[in-house]
Amino acid sequence: MRRRFGETRTADVLIVLLAWSLSTPGVSGTAFAAQLIIGGSASVALLWRRERPVLVLCFSLACTLALLLLVPHPVLPAALAWALYSVGRRTPSRVAWTTAAISGLLYGGMLVVLHLTGAPMLARDGDGPLLSALLLAVLLQLPIVLLVALGNLVRLRHELKERDLAESARNAVQVERARIARELHDVVAHHITTMNVLLGMARTVLRQDPGRAEETIVTAERNGRDAIAELRQLLHVLRAEQPGGTRDDDHAAGVALLPSLADRAREAGQRVTLEVAGEPFPLPATVDHTVYRIVQEALTNSRKHASGAMVTVTVKYLAGMMDVLVGDDGPAGRSTTATEGFGLRGMAERVALCGGELRIEAVPQGGFRVHARIPADQGADRR
Repeated sequence: MRRRFGETRTADVLIVLLAWSLSTPGVSGTAFAAQLIIGGSASVALLWRRERPVLVLCFSLACTLALLLLVPHPVLPAALAWALYSVGRRTPSRVAWTTAAISGLLYGGMLVVLHLTGAPMLARDGDGPLLSALLLAVLLQLPIVLLVALGNLVRLRHELKERDLAESARNAVQVERARIARELHDVVAHHITTMNVLLGMARTVLRQDPGRAEETIVTAERNGRDAIAELRQLLHVLRAEQPGGTRDDDHAAGVALLPSLADRAREAGQRVTLEVAGEPFPLPATVDHTVYRIVQEALTNSRKHASGAMVTVTVKYLAGMMDVLVGDDGPAGRSTTATEGFGLRGMAERVALCGGELRIEAVPQGGFRVHARIPADQGADRR
């Protein structure tokens, strides 16, 4: 994963050089040389601020206290300031604030001692040495608190972002699992139901008409091969999720394959009529796939719950819309609770993902009907 510029070694070197340049106030002679070495050491230690933030802060504080003995001044050195920020950014809040409090007391205490011993760092007319020292110690805590608080704020925002990304990843996994479960159900339920019906027919006519029984078994065998082929395509989807893979599962089933689906249903003994009306136009892959699965699931339900019924499938290309109607003339009294299950729930989820509407209802005069209207614009894939 590509790192941000602030986490690269180039950025680390720039930070070290900047902190070093700000750690050498205008002094000359031996003090300047010593300050250059001490300030440079504290600045170079920032290279390890991510791995050892508390240790880097302790080292920077020690260098800062040594610098105070050479050039007493109340300014917070850049290296120490960055180390304080890093502690807030890289450590838990309790550790960060405890370390910051100790650092503030040590740094403030050193300045107070130097001030009381005669170093005029922060004095106002009329203030006594003790009052000036206490005022200096209090004012010093403000930048320390702000630096640690800023580091904490950045850390919390980063953690929240990572948490959101992790939650999005978990949701994506759940959605993908549900999609694969729907695919498995549609493939297995349809083909296994068809094979079961065909084999039952073959067993019934085996003695009276061996030739017809053989044809039926061949049809069941072909359905088995189709099921294996679709399962292989579904497994290929899982491999295609890896980098460099291609997802072609949405092209494995579509409106163009509905005649073949109807033919297989007829070979299984189901009475099916298929009508595709309207001027065909390119469909988003998700919509094309959903239309096929709706018809497939509806045919499977009719075969299981209304054996021998006449099933009518009508697919219409409307203006920016696909209209799918699958109905049968099965026995009256069939209710939605009779066929509620994973298949119908999966069908509803598919339509909802495409931004469409689905109605599943029993016909009072007899039969069952599945009616879906799905937007067919290119935005359907994005939804």
